[in-house]
Formats: sequence, C-alpha cells, structure tokens
Amino acid sequence: MEPLLESTPTRYRQFSEIPAYSCRWQTIMLLLHSLHELDSVQWKYDVADHIKEENKYEFDTKDFRPGTWCNTLNDFQPKWVSDLDCASRICMGLGFLHTHQSEDSWQITRKGKKTVHKLEHFAKSGVFRVNQCYLWSHHFKGSLDPTFVPSKGDPRRPKEFYDLIQDLIQKCDQRIQVSRETPALA
Repeated sequence: MEPLLESTPTRYRQFSEIPAYSCRWQTIMLLLHSLHELDSVQWKYDVADHIKEENKYEFDTKDFRPGTWCNTLNDFQPKWVSDLDCASRICMGLGFLHTHQSEDSWQITRKGKKTVHKLEHFAKSGVFRVNQCYLWSHHFKGSLDPTFVPSKGDPRRPKEFYDLIQDLIQKCDQRIQVSRETPALA
C-alpha cells in the first residue's frame, strides 16, 4: 500500500514512519477526515463534537476520564480529546493542518486533504482494510468502505490502550520539542 504519510520535511521524518493501523495513525486519519468534512477553521472541541455527533469513534468508558497529555492546559479534558491534541501536533509537523489564533484552532491544508482522498480511495478499493482500525466506529468504517462487515476476528482495542498511548504521547512531545529547537534543514 502506498504510504499515506509521505513527502515529509526532514525534521519531521520520524512521524512519517507511523505504521498504518496503529492507534496513532488511526487518530491522525480520524482527525484529518473530520477536518476535511468540516472544511473551515475549527476549534478542538468543535472537532471533538463533530466526531461524537457523526459517530466516528468507538468509545470506551475510559475515553471520558481526564487526560493531560501533549502539555494541554486543560487538566479536565477527556483522554480521547488529549489524544486528538497530540495527533494535531503531529499533523502540524507533517504539514497536514495549521493553526489559527491558538494551537486549539485547526484547519486542514491541501496536503491534508490529499491524504484524506487517498484514505478514501484505498478504503473503497479494498487496499486499506478498515476492519483493522479498532478506534473507529462501525459507522465510520462503513462510510469509508461500503463493503465493510464487522467480524469476530477484527482487532479489538488493547485493554491497556491508554498506558500504551501515554508512552507514545510522551515520545511525541519529546520529538516535537526537539524539532522546535532544531533549525529546519533546507
């Protein structure tokens, strides 16, 4: 499968190696797809509301517990929204979105839209298997691939999911901090 995270600036190259179907990759694609649908500057909580209203995320009770990752200022936002924060920072580094007024105000770029179009094309053609994405709701998977049918063999979210992604998010923060301190290579 052609990579969806490609042509990355050198200082963000480590993010282009995010494996397809990983929890980080699923969150990035969910965020980009939602921003593409909204197609304007959006505040973080408006994007989160859109994801909930459009039934795109496979929610678990742990998703609504407070999470403070990616140096968020809001200690009480749900863990899944903190995960969106981290995904947005990776997307900014990859050139898929940019911010307006604050880091909590996002807009998808042309490059981000191209990535969404690839995702949709690969899902509809069967190259990309939506059944592998345990963070996405059946409704969202079906919207990407009309032939999607859930099965008992589909991967499930790991029970220690937030322990796993907390480590990933801390690494993400460290990489972003290093990339901000490192001058861009021409």
